Amino acid sequence: MPMDDGVPPWLVDDPKEIAALWSGLGGITSDDQPPTTQETREEWRRMTGEEWDLYHKTLEESEGFDTIDLAPNVVEFGIHVPLLVSEEEEPDKYADLIEDSRSALEKYNNENGTNFEVVKVLKANCHFIQGARTYITFQAEDKATASFGNFQAIVYVFIGVNEVQLVRLEPKKSQLLQENDKEARLDLPSKEKAGLGSIGPNESKCTPGSLHSESHYLSSRSLLFIMLFLFI
Repeated sequence: MPMDDGVPPWLVDDPKEIAALWSGLGGITSDDQPPTTQETREEWRRMTGEEWDLYHKTLEESEGFDTIDLAPNVVEFGIHVPLLVSEEEEPDKYADLIEDSRSALEKYNNENGTNFEVVKVLKANCHFIQGARTYITFQAEDKATASFGNFQAIVYVFIGVNEVQLVRLEPKKSQLLQENDKEARLDLPSKEKAGLGSIGPNESKCTPGSLHSESHYLSSRSLLFIMLFLFI
């Protein structure tokens, strides 16, 4: 039996607070229904072969610090998800990225005798496999020399764990391509299989991390949805 005030019949058995909230939403009538699970699934799709090829190419060439943007209806798990880096739109998430960058940079300064300070986060993506690894690229300034540099860091977060697994100056793209080409010619395991490869002179030691991937920008609300979905 329908309720008054335009509340849909399928909310009759719900608590009064929910019914009242529904009635107060502008533009919603008693004919409105939420999409069914089947209707929602029909809108979803998996990545195409071309998208997978581009994804793996981008990931390998950047050692996990770049990924690709996908349409919002693409659903894949275990891939690198771009994060929305915006102090205006996602202030809490941006603050977390700044804090992670500072932790990584403190480790770098202590091991290299430098005095860099974080200026801003440039980009980031997250990989959800047995916890969350955030791949951050940020800009820093050395106050002693007034010089700037771009850094990369991997921060691993799990229950009771917050660990900087890698921090280094951002390699030039040509350098990464040469390293990947050398591995291919020597028939060595790729960095994607072996973790993050050897430690360079401007890197802090890290625990090997796997490189996988997802896309379109991930907000804090999207992160919450994914975590809830995994535990349902």
